[in-house]
Order: sequence, then C-alpha cells, then structure tokens
Amino acid sequence: MKASGDVPKVSLETQEYENGQWITIQGVFRVYPNFADSVSAHTQLFLYGTTWNAKQYAPVLSATDYKTAAKAVQSSGYATDPTYADKLINMIETYHLNQYDKSSTI
Repeated sequence: MKASGDVPKVSLETQEYENGQWITIQGVFRVYPNFADSVSAHTQLFLYGTTWNAKQYAPVLSATDYKTAAKAVQSSGYATDPTYADKLINMIETYHLNQYDKSSTI
C-alpha cells in the first residue's frame, strides 16, 4: 500500500498509467512488521476507505460476485491500470479461485 506520514516506508520503482501511457515513478510504500499487520491494514482500507473518502471502497464490499468486485476495485481508484479488473478476473479464472466463493452451511 502507498504510504504517507510518519510511518515505516520504502521507496520503490513502480508503474503508473497516466494520460494514456505507462510511466515509471518512485512510489512510497508502507512497510509492515509482519504479514498479519499488512493484511489487517489492507482490510482496514477496504472497510473504512481513505482519509479523504470513507466510502471509497463501499462498492467493492457490496459486490455479490468476483467480477463485480474486481470492476469495483478498479473503478474505486485502487490502481491506475485501466485493465486491472480484467487482470484480476483472469487470475481468478485461470487458477479457479472462484471455487472458494461458494458459501457453506455449518
């Protein structure tokens, strides 16, 4: 995740899509002490949005299937890649990850 403020962070080269073309920039990313903290922070981002828009990812959370969720991730501004949703959907389908979407009763 991108970082700001007084938190542990690292600057890494990354690709962004701007004005119809790919550019390489130095992105500042948050560093977490462990995997669990990283997953927790990512979850918090989707649940509570950003400091400037608490409902930014609400369409992702209200999606009822993976294709709608992937498109909502893209349209919510999570990534600049204009084909981000298509790439997510392709990965889900290639590796049959949607098999884990089935609900079960206990």
